[in-house]
Amino acid sequence: MVKNKKENNKKDNSKSIIDLYDHEGNYFDDDIIMDNPDHTVKYLEISKLEESPNEWNFFKPLDDSRFQMLKESIKTEGLLHPIHVWKYRDRFIILSGHNRVKAFKELYKETNDIIYKKISAKVEEVNTLDEERAKTIVALGNIQRAVTLREQYETIRRYFLYNKEHRGIESNEENYAEIEKRTGKKFRTIQRVLKLERLIPELMNMIGGRDNPISTHAGEYLANFSEANQKFLYREFKDELTTKSVKGLSPEMTRNEIREYFEFFSKRKEIKKQRKTLHIPKEIEEEFDKMVENLISKWEKKNNVKWKI
Repeated sequence: MVKNKKENNKKDNSKSIIDLYDHEGNYFDDDIIMDNPDHTVKYLEISKLEESPNEWNFFKPLDDSRFQMLKESIKTEGLLHPIHVWKYRDRFIILSGHNRVKAFKELYKETNDIIYKKISAKVEEVNTLDEERAKTIVALGNIQRAVTLREQYETIRRYFLYNKEHRGIESNEENYAEIEKRTGKKFRTIQRVLKLERLIPELMNMIGGRDNPISTHAGEYLANFSEANQKFLYREFKDELTTKSVKGLSPEMTRNEIREYFEFFSKRKEIKKQRKTLHIPKEIEEEFDKMVENLISKWEKKNNVKWKI
């Protein structure tokens, strides 16, 4: 007789990456968010909560459609995770959960239901308002909400520093791997985003995402330019900076060379624009384009143009 194998009913306590996120895409793992385990969950009156200073939170508010989804989720499922609050003297300062608090306020106004007058919160008593620690907690609590490149950079950078300072992870490779495991972001993406540290804020805001003119890869290249030249590029050529135009630049260029380059780039762009307005018979289209390219090449050679676009 074959004996039945006893099933292993041992509970798996490992946390699924999905289980660690709430309605807003906020990340919840107490081992990371809280380096001080002395905190308690309490129900706090919404009216007693105070918004944290703007400089602590670099995330954009949820857009209206996502906020409405958050409200509906809270209405049907309840609050999945407590917000995170610092108790400083007699003040309760929100670190993570600003959108949930806003949703509770609106739901109370709409329904007049007293369940929305209070919200569950992890309350940590602090003796000082440590701005750097507050920013780190905000970043760690919002890893998956990072949409803009600047948000991704700030979030990953603070997580990187947290791992180094509080978890003793000295190796960059190990740190990148830990961030990849916790956030689901690719190893190479983490490396590239952290390389953007040398970018000025104005250029950082032009990089990454569908609505920005410069790709992350091109932004990584711009980070090799001196801060002074980055400011010069932004001040003089903000409207001309695109992924394509950046590719022809070099950190070794003088400012006069940069000006000449953008003058040339604009002329070439104008020629191609005019080409599109011409009606060329299909049978000679390819031949005509080659002729245009040859003329441009001759002009480049005659004017000793060094750049290839």
